[in-house]
Amino acid sequence: MRFKQIPIKAALLLTICLTACSLNKSESSPSDFEIYQFFDKQLAQTARSGGYVNYKVKIDRYQQAQPSEATAPDGNTVTTYPIKVDRTEYLTGYHETYVNTYKGDEYRLYRDDKGNLAVLSHTAGQTQTTQRPPGNL
Repeated sequence: MRFKQIPIKAALLLTICLTACSLNKSESSPSDFEIYQFFDKQLAQTARSGGYVNYKVKIDRYQQAQPSEATAPDGNTVTTYPIKVDRTEYLTGYHETYVNTYKGDEYRLYRDDKGNLAVLSHTAGQTQTTQRPPGNL
């Protein structure tokens, strides 16, 4: 594949725009996709550590409150994004599928130094777990 050369001014402008976009991301409220990715990543870690062969998360609904400031574990002041979420998680092992339903969980998320979402605090709501034979998620 051959790359097209662009003038230095255009390259600098592109760099400035990309930098501004990444800075804006680090200070903006999480998008729907970022919220889904956050819970998907959490469940992936649980699946790997628990030896499950498949997993899936479904966000049933969530509400995002106004951002506020708080102190992060490292002592810095960060913007937090309070959310209340209902979700269903499916974890499939070799002999069964566990369906975990969470209703009313409250999270205070913030962005770490890399701009990724992290948990500052979590208050559990109602949880229900059922077990069924393995199959399609």
